[in-house]
Amino acid sequence: DWTRAISADWTAKLVGLARRQDERFSEIENDDRLAAFDQHEVLTEWVARGTLQRGGGKLTPEIGGEIAWNQLDRRFAAGLSPQERQQVSEVRSDLFANVTATVSRRTRLEAGIGYERSRIQVKGATAPTRTLSFWKPSAAFVWEVRSTSQVRLDARRSVSQLDFDAVAASGDLINNRPISGNVELKPEVVDKVEELTPAALVEKVLE
Repeated sequence: DWTRAISADWTAKLVGLARRQDERFSEIENDDRLAAFDQHEVLTEWVARGTLQRGGGKLTPEIGGEIAWNQLDRRFAAGLSPQERQQVSEVRSDLFANVTATVSRRTRLEAGIGYERSRIQVKGATAPTRTLSFWKPSAAFVWEVRSTSQVRLDARRSVSQLDFDAVAASGDLINNRPISGNVELKPEVVDKVEELTPAALVEKVLE
């Protein structure tokens, strides 16, 4: 996390994240190799995000970008079957621009546009490399009812992160058999318009 003021009004910020998760599931019933099951998977994630924001004044613009690399490396075997391996990887880039306009002491308008592009590759499957892209507009009207509460009318398009578990092939621990993944799976895209009252905002935070 790095933040620096580059002028009297503008501030630059860089944030990085790295994560590695290693899991193994293994089971052998009464030394019966026919009923054996073994699965080992490693999930790796790298994210870098940079923003440039101007503070002060009635208009507060922000521009930025994010790049991420995710990979799921899964190996599994059921019974006496040979070990299988699949790698699902995604390189995702996201560019965005937002602006906040102060209308009055208690009201403001927010608007933004984002463009996301991702390249998805599945090794160990016949599916080709896929490239997906999405536009992500957003707009909001915010009314500060009191210093401790607000009413917000929000409209935006959101794109979920790809479910690597569903894309990659795996094994069935109960029946000791392989399960093919859905290599054509796409991230979920949701267009939503909602009014968030103080009670709804509290409920959303607690979810």
